[in-house]
Amino acid sequence: MNRALRTMMSTLSRRFPFLGFPLFAYRDVVDVTEPSEGLRKHIESTRYCLRLQRYWWAGCKIAAEASRKKDPEGFVVVDLGCERGWMKRFTRGADRFNWIGLDGNTRHPSLEASGYSEVIECNFGERLPLPDACADVVVSLHVFEHLHDPELAAREVARILKPGGTFLGGTPVAPGPIAAIRTRQLQRRDQAGQNRHWGHVRKFSPGAWRRLCAHAGLGIEFSTGSHVLRCSGSRLENSWLWVRANQLLAGILPSLGQEFYFSARKPVVATAESARRPLPWFFRTPGLAGSGTLAVLVTLILISVFDESSLADEIRMHRDQNDVFVWAASNRQLSKETSHEINGRCNGTLIADTLRLWSESGQDPHFIVDNARLMIMQNDPDAQELWVNAEWYDDHERFLVLSPEPVGPMLRDFLEIERN
Repeated sequence: MNRALRTMMSTLSRRFPFLGFPLFAYRDVVDVTEPSEGLRKHIESTRYCLRLQRYWWAGCKIAAEASRKKDPEGFVVVDLGCERGWMKRFTRGADRFNWIGLDGNTRHPSLEASGYSEVIECNFGERLPLPDACADVVVSLHVFEHLHDPELAAREVARILKPGGTFLGGTPVAPGPIAAIRTRQLQRRDQAGQNRHWGHVRKFSPGAWRRLCAHAGLGIEFSTGSHVLRCSGSRLENSWLWVRANQLLAGILPSLGQEFYFSARKPVVATAESARRPLPWFFRTPGLAGSGTLAVLVTLILISVFDESSLADEIRMHRDQNDVFVWAASNRQLSKETSHEINGRCNGTLIADTLRLWSESGQDPHFIVDNARLMIMQNDPDAQELWVNAEWYDDHERFLVLSPEPVGPMLRDFLEIERN
């Protein structure tokens, strides 16, 4: 009986890889002593915060890869897009490894506090500043959707991996046709100069990731969606059953799993066929992939195409170390979740005083404005000097994010384009 149970669990773990990683309460394991309160807020909200699942599984996989090595102290992990250094905090035994962080901005105080062995500021659109075959693991989470040349980056990952090394990657995901439509939308916006600095320029599908890895000479060992439903901060995220059910459904429907994650290995001896893997069983079963998910696809298509998140989600996603978000829109009733993320309000027509107040305190103010407030700002010379960093939507209503940071078009130019 025990043997049969072990066999069944082994089969499930191969088909649904997240089920093979042990769940643990993040607050019991993860070091949250960092300058930023962002990580602590997520970890203390619930036991298994799905927003942090990307670090959980990658940390488990890194530890498993290291356990196969006779010399863990010589084990090298390259964190491609290390940002705040959270990846290292989720990896058990991480201090025994050699961690190299790569990012376009390496000045996050929490990154320094994470204790990486080496941190290098670089451009992912160029050759990475690392020698060939230097890394046992390269991990890159939510980076490739920002890159204009993901093919180059994938080839660079393969170059710096040791033979037999592992690439752990992941991005937001959508079914193939929807991902193609959304990618065209994002690239048109980027070409028009309406995209914020380091914003999304593409949407990935599972098939796109398989092709990208295959062309780089990497063979995907497992792939899965992350979760189908997420209720951030809800009591549901205290339930292991809720998390496991989400992981199971996302494994069955990876393109609908909100986020797509995979482990790909560099072959010890490179061959043209080594990177090729058959499609998952679900997509090889006649009729199951199409008829069983058609209703879900139709329901999700508008969400996937327009990629709408709540304002609270957008603020949390894009908040940097010194960012503050000021509500400068019209008198609209805000949800409790959004109100919690707002740092201040600017109800007047002129924003110069608010801008000076936050800037003098060493903060980076970002003004969230709606179309009604935008019309008033056409007569505000101080507002005309701000830059349009992002364009967000909430319940189909558009909001602009304005700041003194020169990212995106200047407001006066943006309004001129809109008028024409």
